[in-house]
Amino acid sequence: MDHLSNYAKFNEIDTFIFDCDGVLWNVESQVINHANEFVKMLLAAGKRVFLITNNSARTRRHLLEKSHKLGFDVVEENIVSTAWLTAAYFKDVLNHKGKIYLLGGEGLEKEFQMKGLDYIGPGEASYGDIAAGHAGYLSLKLDPEVNAVVVGFDPYINYTKNVLAMSYLNDPSCLFVATNTDLVFPSDGPIKIPGTGSIVSFIAASAGREPTVVGKPSSSPKEILEAVHGKFDCERTMMVGDRLDTDILFGRNCGFKTLLVLTGAHGIADVEERAKKEETKSMVPDFYIESVGHMRDLLKN
Repeated sequence: MDHLSNYAKFNEIDTFIFDCDGVLWNVESQVINHANEFVKMLLAAGKRVFLITNNSARTRRHLLEKSHKLGFDVVEENIVSTAWLTAAYFKDVLNHKGKIYLLGGEGLEKEFQMKGLDYIGPGEASYGDIAAGHAGYLSLKLDPEVNAVVVGFDPYINYTKNVLAMSYLNDPSCLFVATNTDLVFPSDGPIKIPGTGSIVSFIAASAGREPTVVGKPSSSPKEILEAVHGKFDCERTMMVGDRLDTDILFGRNCGFKTLLVLTGAHGIADVEERAKKEETKSMVPDFYIESVGHMRDLLKN
């Protein structure tokens, strides 16, 4: 790992993919060290820019509004959320026919609506006659048209939904897709909030199956973006993130150049620790820099 200032070909990078939390803004939704100005510089220079997040709870349009409020001059096509990625995966990659059992919130549901996908499941589940015990769950009805199960962040997750998801996934031909596997949401306070990964683990353990994951660190975002926006030149693409286990590993899995910014979850000591173990060496970035604002200074020079 080297400091970005030592990378002679930095100006040849033509596509930048930025994680959001801890990179462009912090958990209080404050811009980190003029990151919005650097993104503006990149766009003015004709660079291709994507802002990517594993958050499936919000639509691209919601994230676009947030970006605009923070001074990022981007358009909807620059925003990549796992809610949109999952909908695009089914529509633009799979050209899926059939009904999807959807465990997710408003953002995921709206992206599915905008793609014209057929689904059931969001919101509060009907519990059936739970007072009847085991027999109450056996009375639940399955939709014969469902041939896929999608798991995102679902604030209404419960045992009944798990019963239904597990039952659909008992058919080996039923697709099993997860938006991401992040176990917790970023938080600075004493309260910790379970992330989508905890729900995915709940369903996967019950079904005895592992899902296709469309979010970081899998290479699926690259494949989906290429289906919509065209191919990446990996040698001229840089993934910029603050997490080694999602952002940097994603970049490495895609063959991109990888850059760790020291404004979020992980720092130099974390990189050194990963570098010692064979199983985590793939999380070591190519470069590091203090912040996205320092990238602005390099581009100026």
